[in-house]
Amino acid sequence: MLQTDISANPDFAHFLVMNRPDYHRHFTGAAIIGLVLLLNTTCSGPGGETSEPGPNFIVFFTDELQHSDLGAYGGRIPTPEFDRLAREGLRFERAYSPASMCTPSRYALLTGQFPGRCTSPGFLKDNPVGEPYSIAWNTWLPSGAVTLPRVLARHGYFTGMAGKWHVGELPKDLEMPVFEPGENPEDPDVQRRLALQQGLHQQLVREHGGFDFAAGVVWANYDNHPLRALQHHNFPWLSQGALAFLDSAARQDKPFFLYFTPTAIHGPNHVEDLDRDVRFTPGGFEGDLVRYMPDTARIRREIRDLPASVAHRWVGMAQMDHQLRLIREQLQELGMDDNTVIIFMSDHNIEPGKATSYEKGIHIPMILHWPGRTRGSVSNALVQTVDVFPGILQAAGIAMPEGHAADGISFLPLLENPDLSLRQYLFAENGYTRSVTDGRYKYIALRYPESLLSAMASGRIGHVPSYVKAWPQAHSAIAMKAYPAYFEQDQLYDLQSDPYELHNLVADSMNLPLLRELRMSLEGHLGTFAHPFSLAPIPYLGSEGYRELYLVNLEYDLSNIPWLGRDHGVVNWPPQPH
Repeated sequence: MLQTDISANPDFAHFLVMNRPDYHRHFTGAAIIGLVLLLNTTCSGPGGETSEPGPNFIVFFTDELQHSDLGAYGGRIPTPEFDRLAREGLRFERAYSPASMCTPSRYALLTGQFPGRCTSPGFLKDNPVGEPYSIAWNTWLPSGAVTLPRVLARHGYFTGMAGKWHVGELPKDLEMPVFEPGENPEDPDVQRRLALQQGLHQQLVREHGGFDFAAGVVWANYDNHPLRALQHHNFPWLSQGALAFLDSAARQDKPFFLYFTPTAIHGPNHVEDLDRDVRFTPGGFEGDLVRYMPDTARIRREIRDLPASVAHRWVGMAQMDHQLRLIREQLQELGMDDNTVIIFMSDHNIEPGKATSYEKGIHIPMILHWPGRTRGSVSNALVQTVDVFPGILQAAGIAMPEGHAADGISFLPLLENPDLSLRQYLFAENGYTRSVTDGRYKYIALRYPESLLSAMASGRIGHVPSYVKAWPQAHSAIAMKAYPAYFEQDQLYDLQSDPYELHNLVADSMNLPLLRELRMSLEGHLGTFAHPFSLAPIPYLGSEGYRELYLVNLEYDLSNIPWLGRDHGVVNWPPQPH
């Protein structure tokens, strides 16, 4: 995680020295000169403020994406706009999310913190402070949280959001419109209630996230929309929201920050979107959305002979590629393209790694495009979602807010030296697992709280809880069948010789020194959290009784997951050529 010399960032260094002295061992000295020089050239004054307005920023944060969905990473799906972004930008080979689920990954990006630092009432209720916590879809932004848009707005930025939110809890005392599943979105009264609902969602995004502007807000997933007729993606509606923000930003005498979060490649299946009337949206009737649609006739020709699950990904990528084109064309028309930084990344990867600390869940594509600063380079440096917060602040010449426990390290030195080693270790937390990797080897620890251990040992439950506690849970059920060591409390993998994490090396005595080093690093990291997470072995997790219980889990029939065949066909693991 925090793997650079702390003297390279004075504000962050002060926080670490005063509050987290144990973090010193996570730093290397390789990045000192690059970071110091970059700070000296981008900042002036004691507060780190720039003498001129900083660049504009767009974070294009997509939903559930694997590298092979992008041509820039060797994929077969045509993605010309993303490929151009990579040719002109900086493409990261080893970018990671700290959590392979929508909500905690979004929390990490917006706060610059690991999700386990969440203090929202819902998270603390689910996870008492004295016990190990479970990271799931429970890390809502607490009221008044220090967020990236809130900090930028305080320093003169105009900030906006459009797309999937999924990081906020609806207040219990808020009266939301009520819908019946079968209601018709063409009904004027339904449209009125939809507009009211969207207005409340936008208000909550502005309040919770600290944004000045919000449009086209998808509160969670389309599958959860109360109207069956609107349980599908609407890309033109999201594009309209992003472009409306850019129009507003052009009228402001200040730089801007846009957090744009499309809903691909997450389900529902994108092929079905091609048959929908996009004018009927979660915000009511919008008559002018057709102009934001891609060439659907071309897309239909391209997917004609593809299996449904492959076509799903093809259509979703085509929609997002078109969205990127619309945004870049708008920037050019408004004369803002030369001073706008675009950061493209996914919240997490896909099954079978989702809701786990395995590579297929946390390893993500990421591209950074900064006109005049990036030149089509590739970086093998370890970077993480939490790095976006300090990276953007540093690029804007804004100091880290005093007392904010940011976990990331600015990525800016990589613009000059893409392979600079900013950190030695990356950490992740998913469910009741914690992991650490140095890029070659990974250690995963699974530790259940005493309440669940006693429930299993006493027979009060006849199964093993998944990493995210719930069972049966779809993503966990898929992962359990894909990873042979899923239920083992200590796991060690050589990611070079075993990229699919099929062979647990913990029992190999030759790896004891390496294992000890990784465990010590993880222990130091875990010691900075309010919740305890001991790496001491738990005897029950090595017992025959535990084994008998998890064999029950493995009997679960994946055909019970309705969206699996629709969106994925079958889980191809380890990957075999189609």
